[in-house]
Amino acid sequence: MFGPESAVAADIAAPTAEARKQLRIEWIVRGRWQDCAPRTLLLEVIGAASNDVLFALRIDTVASDALAVHHSVRTQMLHWFIPVLSAYDGPDAAAGHHLHPAAVARDLAAFDLYQRARYLLKQRSQGLLPRAIEYLQTAVRADPRFAAAWTELAGAYVRRRQLVFDTAERDPGPAKHAAERAIELDPNAGAAYAIVAALAYVADSTGSLPPACSSVRSPLRRATRACVPHSQRS
Repeated sequence: MFGPESAVAADIAAPTAEARKQLRIEWIVRGRWQDCAPRTLLLEVIGAASNDVLFALRIDTVASDALAVHHSVRTQMLHWFIPVLSAYDGPDAAAGHHLHPAAVARDLAAFDLYQRARYLLKQRSQGLLPRAIEYLQTAVRADPRFAAAWTELAGAYVRRRQLVFDTAERDPGPAKHAAERAIELDPNAGAAYAIVAALAYVADSTGSLPPACSSVRSPLRRATRACVPHSQRS
């Protein structure tokens, strides 16, 4: 999963793409000191396949002792990798389904709110739903490119529509907007495609999937496959 970023550290004279194949790594965690600020540690997670910087964080080591810096690095890595690993489907799947940088949070406060909202939503309590929606709304304001939070917000709006009778709260607009924003940020957001398709299906009086939703069929198949246990796959 993890691997060295440089040929010296890897003990091979190869660029990142070749190192990925030889060492079978998906992400590279790199820490380096900033030239413009010698006591500032730049922590980065790099996608080995694309060489994109997926996560970057600057830590001021002057204001903290060594133990505090160690705790901060460990915490930031856990916060970033937990949602990434939950969506990871193995190296074979990753070859055709690379994680989009926007799928994960770049703001820790946004990620914390996202996790709190997910916990509340799992309680299946109508009384907790407004707070979960508030957390997710705050999360996407803090990190507007956090695609997973937009998807979760769309799902929360859909659930609210199913539980209330107020006309304004049953408006499908907010759920549709949140799902479309998630898709815009992460084209592989299968759950967001499912929400858009479901809303269109409900809106169509014939009870059939409208032609306008044909573009979501392939992503929906990917989303469905992601839900099938590995042992049941052919």
